[in-house]
Amino acid sequence: MDELKNMNLLREKTDLHRILWERLFGTDIFTYNHILKSIFKYQRENESLFNLYNKVHKNLYPWIYGKRFLAIDELIGSFHGRGIVICTGSFHFKYIQSTIDTLRNLIKTKLPIEVFYNGEDDLTIEEQQILLAYSKVYLSNLEEYFNDDIIKCKNWAIKPFAILASRFTEVILIDADIFFIRDPAELFKSKGYEETGTLFFRDRTISKNIPNESLLWFKEWTKNPLEETKSLRFWNGLTIHEMDSSTIVINKEKAILGLLSVCKLNEYAIRKGIIYRYVYNNKETFWMGFDLAHQHYYMSPQPITFIGSIQPTSQENSIENVFCGHIAHTMEDKQIVFWKGHLEVNEFDNSNMFLDFNSYITEKDNDDRKWSNEPPFCYYIENEEDVILLSKNEKAFINMIIEREYNNRLLYKS
Repeated sequence: MDELKNMNLLREKTDLHRILWERLFGTDIFTYNHILKSIFKYQRENESLFNLYNKVHKNLYPWIYGKRFLAIDELIGSFHGRGIVICTGSFHFKYIQSTIDTLRNLIKTKLPIEVFYNGEDDLTIEEQQILLAYSKVYLSNLEEYFNDDIIKCKNWAIKPFAILASRFTEVILIDADIFFIRDPAELFKSKGYEETGTLFFRDRTISKNIPNESLLWFKEWTKNPLEETKSLRFWNGLTIHEMDSSTIVINKEKAILGLLSVCKLNEYAIRKGIIYRYVYNNKETFWMGFDLAHQHYYMSPQPITFIGSIQPTSQENSIENVFCGHIAHTMEDKQIVFWKGHLEVNEFDNSNMFLDFNSYITEKDNDDRKWSNEPPFCYYIENEEDVILLSKNEKAFINMIIEREYNNRLLYKS
C-alpha cells in the first residue's frame, strides 16, 4: 500500500513539475533555451511562479545541485554537440577498449566518446591513460557531478545519470559490450528520433503466457498513459520485458523532462525500495520515466534480430532447430547496426571463444518462441528458411574486427 501511495505521490509531483516548466519555459526548445540564457531577468519578471517551480524542482531532483551545478541553466548550458557515452569500470575495461578501438580504427566514426566511471576506485589510472590515448575520448567521474549520497550510482543505475551529466546535447549511450558494424551516427537519422528526441530499442518477446506482476503494478499507479505506451507489447500483456537498454539515443534539449524522470526512478531509495522489485534493473525505467513525465518517446517497432549461427539441438528427436548468438538491432532498412554481447560466445565465462558470426534471424512479432535463459542465448526456430546469411561485406567486416582482435589481444592479454 505504501508503494502505491509513494508512486502516486511521485506521479503528482512530476505532473506539477511539468506543468510549471511548460508555463515558464514553454514546450519549444528554442523558447526555453532563450529564456534560460536570460534566466535571472526572467526570474524577476515571474518571481512567484519561478519560486514555486524551483521549490518543486529541487524537491524532486535535489541531487543535481551543490557540486558542479547550482541552477538548471548551468546544467543545460553544459550540453553541446553530439557524442557517444559509455559507462564502465575495471571489470568491463577489456570490452570498452576493444569497442573504442573498433569505433575509431575500423568504423572510423567522427563522434567524440565520453567514458563515465563512478569513483576513483572504479577505473585505474593505467586504464584511464589507455583510453585517453584514443582520439577524442574524454573521461568523466560521475561522483564529481551529482550528490552520490542520494543516487548511489552503481551498476545499471548509472546510465540515465551519465546521459544527463554528459557534455553532449545529443547522446548515444551504449554498454561497454556493444559492438557496432556501422557508424553509430546513423542512429541520429531515425525519423522517430528526429520527432521526439529519443530512440529506444525493443527487447526479446518473453513469457507472455505467465502473469505479469510488473504490468499489474504499473497500471495501478500510471494515469493517462501516452499512446506510445498503450501500443507497447508490455502494456498489452505480450511480454514481461519491453526494452533493451543497452543502447539509448536521447536529445537532452528535446527530452530533458523525460530524462529527469528516468533519473528519478533510478535514485537509490526508489529503485531499491520499489522499482527494481518490479522491473529488471533499469530496462523499463526509460519508457516508464518518459510516460511518467508525459513526454513523448519513440520505441523502434523493429523486432530484435539474432546474429550467430544454427547449432545442433541437445534434445533428442527434436523437430526444432536452435539458433545461438547475440541480440542485434536494425534500423528502418532492416540491416544490422549493432549487437550486444561483444565478440565472445559467452562474456560471463573464461572460455575465450568467439561467436560464429554466420547468419541472422529476425524475431517474428509477438511469437514468443522458446529462448534459453542463460548466455549464450539460443532461439528455437521452426523453419531454417527464416535464417538469412550475412552479406559478403558484413562477413568481411566482422572477420576484419576479429583479425584485429587476434593481432592486438585487447580482450585476451595472455
